[in-house]
Amino acid sequence: MIVELHDIITNLEKLKEIAHYECEITVHRRDSEGNFLEKTISSNDLVPGDVIVVPEGIKMPCDAILLSGQSIVNESMLTGESIPVIKISLNHE
Repeated sequence: MIVELHDIITNLEKLKEIAHYECEITVHRRDSEGNFLEKTISSNDLVPGDVIVVPEGIKMPCDAILLSGQSIVNESMLTGESIPVIKISLNHE
């Protein structure tokens, strides 16, 4: 029981750290003509609808939907699950 409480407190502290984590991220945003433009911005400037490029090994301080490919994600700080989870892209049909 004491070990579980320690793990919960440790995970909460890590979650607080990542909530303030900032990094440079590549986004594809539409211009006024509807074309996608690629640019690098701070993760603090992400807005709903941004399409982001996820490089290997990045920490992402945001929720996201995988549009293509697949990924292995460590969600232990959020769920407490110690085993990484495989994520697959949405069906575009």
